[in-house]
Amino acid sequence: MTSLTKKRFLVVDDEPAVRLLVFTILSEAGYTVEADLLEEIHDMLDK
Repeated sequence: MTSLTKKRFLVVDDEPAVRLLVFTILSEAGYTVEADLLEEIHDMLDK
C-alpha cells in the first residue's frame, strides 16, 4: 500500500515579493506550489 502525504505551508505576508521568494524556494525544493497563488502574487507585483 502506498501512502501519499502532502505537506502544506501557509505563507502569510503582505509583501508580494516575500511571498514570491518563499514560493520559488519551495518549488525549487520539490514542493508543489498552487498556480493560482502564484498568479495572484504576480498580479500584486505588477500593480
